[in-house]
Amino acid sequence: VFSPSLMLGIAIGRVGCFLNGCCHGVPASNRLAVVFRSIDSVARHPAQLYESALVLVAFVVLWGMRKRTSFDGFLFLLAFLLYSVIRFGVQFLRPGEGLEWAGGLQVTQVWAAAVAVGSLSMMALRSSCASRARGGKRPW
Repeated sequence: VFSPSLMLGIAIGRVGCFLNGCCHGVPASNRLAVVFRSIDSVARHPAQLYESALVLVAFVVLWGMRKRTSFDGFLFLLAFLLYSVIRFGVQFLRPGEGLEWAGGLQVTQVWAAAVAVGSLSMMALRSSCASRARGGKRPW
């Protein structure tokens, strides 16, 4: 229950970011663009709402899988994986932090990629250990 709840909390928090005008996106000219008067008069991507919507999808996925896990900690690692992938993608729509790495990736994206790789690695390791402990049988 913790991991799905974590996603729900992040989704609600990003709506708060939208209402506050922080964590905004880069300038945009599409129908979804929003002007944050507290910043300037430029229409921008509502990156906070994009992230909130995607994290709500992650919440639904995690909630649906909560009774079908292959090992203890699976949902937690999956939550880390899903959020890092979401954050990596949404970060393309946010202004740079002034610190960019090779390939034009922002530091946040590099960290998100590292968390995704770490989560996948731990999932693979834990899954193989759990499978051996059950004698090679899948729980589903």
